[in-house]
Amino acid sequence: MLKHHKGSKLTKAKKAYLERAVKSEKRKEARKNRVHIGTDFLPIDTLYDPQSCAERLFSKLKKSNDKYEVKLHMLRLVARLIGRHALMILNFYPYILRYLNSHDKEKIGEIFAMIIEACHELVPPEDVKPVINRIITNYVTEYCANQHITIGINAIREILTRMPLALDPS
Repeated sequence: MLKHHKGSKLTKAKKAYLERAVKSEKRKEARKNRVHIGTDFLPIDTLYDPQSCAERLFSKLKKSNDKYEVKLHMLRLVARLIGRHALMILNFYPYILRYLNSHDKEKIGEIFAMIIEACHELVPPEDVKPVINRIITNYVTEYCANQHITIGINAIREILTRMPLALDPS
């Protein structure tokens, strides 16, 4: 703005206008540089007792006679609770094995995402090994489509990055 007033006389009003403009630009820069607190707030982080909440939700899931999609949503919530709070619900991993035999091949990516999200370093590797073996036998074979093989290999890789001890040497 000062470049435009190079040849003309800077009057009192023009000087005040320039000062206000400089002040407002400084305020904009300060707002940009300020740390945003509260934008990454997730309600799942503020649960009072996530272990009991996840256990109750999982027991309702096992007893429910709801549609397949509703069960997947409940399973996704339980998996997110397990992963976010590093919970120990050991019945979750054998339960999710039945969804790996699913007839709905379009939802298998979501199921793999749930498994990956529920894996953390506190889970015993013996509980996750059957899940990895089921993924290998059902989705990483020459009889599957290339897309399913790729998804299966990526799921195994993500599980093993979170839990390196889950890999069986054989």
